[in-house]
Amino acid sequence: MMRFKSILIFFPVTLLLFCCLPPLFGEKSNFAPFGNDERTRKIFKQEQIIKEGSTLVEEGRYEEAIKKYKEALNPSVLNEERDKGNAIYYIEKVYKLQGKYEEALKELQWSINENSNGTGWFDEKLELEALIKARDTNSTQPIYEHIEYLKKKYKDQLPPNAGAYSDIVATAIIRLYDHIGDFDGGIQFVEGFFKRCADGITCKGEERKLAYTPKHPYFPIKQAFLQDKAEGQPSCIDAKPGEVCMGRATKALIQSNYFPW
Repeated sequence: MMRFKSILIFFPVTLLLFCCLPPLFGEKSNFAPFGNDERTRKIFKQEQIIKEGSTLVEEGRYEEAIKKYKEALNPSVLNEERDKGNAIYYIEKVYKLQGKYEEALKELQWSINENSNGTGWFDEKLELEALIKARDTNSTQPIYEHIEYLKKKYKDQLPPNAGAYSDIVATAIIRLYDHIGDFDGGIQFVEGFFKRCADGITCKGEERKLAYTPKHPYFPIKQAFLQDKAEGQPSCIDAKPGEVCMGRATKALIQSNYFPW
């Protein structure tokens, strides 16, 4: 079976553990591997709430998801101030899906304040600003400029190259192509990941034969672009704040277990 790795740099280690371990809250559950202390219970309780919020997002229940993520900011599930980061990250992402870019920027400000000298939030800020400018000017140019910025900055991560953050950068670019309705651009971009696999850069042995098949994680993304192109899905550039507008490719990203969204 083809194996792909997606490193979710925004997700804390605790979330990764939560996703990969057997159920911890059933009748026979316990915290033996990590201790049964109050700190550990808070960590797992918060991650459970966030997981429930993400399920709501996958179902398209965005307002309910935001309320659920805000539950994860309750002091009863926090050990320290920085524990707010994961929930705030998701709230900001949902606001972006809703086209509420100014509200998303306000949420992102928490990350900026917590790490003003860092760069983890920088690309996200630039993307939100590009989305606002594109909406206000009714122009795709700011989006294309941001796509080119990402491709240039992360050229070592993207086809024909391969890097640890490849899928994370690709997710942002796919969403942006989808947002402006440039399905040909999105298809061409995704094709690079198939070729990279077929060329043996990210796939080895027999796995290379699966590059252009449904076994490849980028296959549903290409199919989504193709279907929207065939049906004439309009651009989301002129969507109003609060109006959820997205193509099938973005929906595929959200519902995937492979890509971050």
